[in-house]
Amino acid sequence: MIEFAPSAFLAALVKRVPMNLWARRPCGTGFSLLEHACHLRDLDAVFASLKRLTPEQRLRCGLRDGVRRMTLEELVRELLDHDRTHGLELEELESELQETA
Repeated sequence: MIEFAPSAFLAALVKRVPMNLWARRPCGTGFSLLEHACHLRDLDAVFASLKRLTPEQRLRCGLRDGVRRMTLEELVRELLDHDRTHGLELEELESELQETA
């Protein structure tokens, strides 16, 4: 499986999109390029913390939203899926911005 690397993906996208379009939101309720970047940056801080955990520590459990029991490992996988969703949204945003440019 290919891992989604948000930093590299986002850096390449920023180079392709003119700066004057970074704050433009897509039609609907999506994030602008700048909003995606800030949101993913915040999640990178979470990954930096989780990356330092040992395999045993990643098996520790907690409650997700006070309801669902999950391990830290499961949380990492959920966050990775979340990042991949942002990747798809960014591809759609780039396509839309190219049409309007």
